Amino acid sequence: MEELIKQLREKAGIDQANAEKVSATLEKKAAELPNLIGGNTQGLVQMLQKAGIDEGIIQKVVTFIKQNADKIPAMLAGEGGILNKAKEMVGGMLGRKQGQ
Repeated sequence: MEELIKQLREKAGIDQANAEKVSATLEKKAAELPNLIGGNTQGLVQMLQKAGIDEGIIQKVVTFIKQNADKIPAMLAGEGGILNKAKEMVGGMLGRKQGQ
């Protein structure tokens, strides 16, 4: 999760507090991530809105997640468990090989 916070700050350009809030929200919904980021991002937007995240931050987060979809689960919890399965599913849905 620390890696995701770091990347949100550096690459998405959001502050620490919002990066932590986004990361915590994504972690809570880890099992739903493949569906949330696998195509239409409206579900992701709605989830972040419900978490009280500002629209400007949401757009930065969505852009970041689209660009890094296959890496998000690993950033949240490393290799293994349900998040690793989510990573594999997202990579497959996006037509990428694992590790790219």
